[in-house]
Amino acid sequence: MVSVVWCLYRPRLNPTLMVQRGWCPILVGGFALQITIDFSLHQYVSSPTRVTEHSSSVIDHLYSKFDHISEVFVPKIALSDHYPVAFALSSKRTRLKSNEHITISYRCFKRFIHDNFKIDVAHANLNIIKTMCDPNEALKTLYSKRNNLLDKHAPLKCKRVKRYQQLGWYSEDVKQARCLRDKFKNNSNWPQYKLWRNKCSSLI
Repeated sequence: MVSVVWCLYRPRLNPTLMVQRGWCPILVGGFALQITIDFSLHQYVSSPTRVTEHSSSVIDHLYSKFDHISEVFVPKIALSDHYPVAFALSSKRTRLKSNEHITISYRCFKRFIHDNFKIDVAHANLNIIKTMCDPNEALKTLYSKRNNLLDKHAPLKCKRVKRYQQLGWYSEDVKQARCLRDKFKNNSNWPQYKLWRNKCSSLI
């Protein structure tokens, strides 16, 4: 199932649309900037999406980080001066062996303090973006300021996992009950261990 999780549109700036299929992020749309370096994404569209009498260019892109796009097609028919981009998703997923792990990157919000973040955003001088005439430069400045704030309050971290996405039944309640169960077992607190062992079993 594909669901829209983020959409951005500004006048005179090509819209971007991000969808997420399971753990596979996909960005589609017209992009004014190359974003492959910033987000380690691969651009799949190679056929021209805008053709005029004197030129042809690929200005509508399809980005993804994982190899799950099986086919990309640019139909030569459109209501505007841009051709649409069609793509097919592979339903197959590469399964890891029981002793294999993968490394993922994520934002750590463990020490995130909402009030401090709001203060830094207020002092980030974002209004300077409104004075810029070049939309590409404005977007680049916005990304830079945003990333600096995120790196300070929610830094990027890496960790080894066995799955890109946890199973549906493994909720926060199950995770907390499991941690308490193991904690009391390691401390030889057997009454509390049995209590949280049974609690964990009932949640599962």
